[in-house]
Amino acid sequence: MRSDRLLDYSAVLDEAVLRRGFGEPVVMRSQLAHLVELTLTRTTMVQVLPFEHGRHALGGGLLSLKTLDNGARVAHEESITTGTLMEDMESVVEHQRAYNRVRACALSPHDSAAFIRSVMEALPT
Repeated sequence: MRSDRLLDYSAVLDEAVLRRGFGEPVVMRSQLAHLVELTLTRTTMVQVLPFEHGRHALGGGLLSLKTLDNGARVAHEESITTGTLMEDMESVVEHQRAYNRVRACALSPHDSAAFIRSVMEALPT
């Protein structure tokens, strides 16, 4: 069954992904400007976890939490060489808790947008 509803997307970005340049400054500036637009919309929220927070439970890779059309919840964890799909509710809940703790320590969407803008301004011209 096709769903016409918009997907909700929420992300917490470690400061490192904003500071580590990929491509020319003009490309980075464009990518960062797009992130600013996504910090808080009807269906998106992007937050920044600054370096000052220190270590966190999700520092080893990428975590995706998804709720499928049938209501099932899954977690997918990726590192540089592996990916693991977790479908058992205990693992999904454990990863959701870790995400919630990181998200609680991240900057608000408003402050995240200001932070991203400051990174853009620091890029060489």
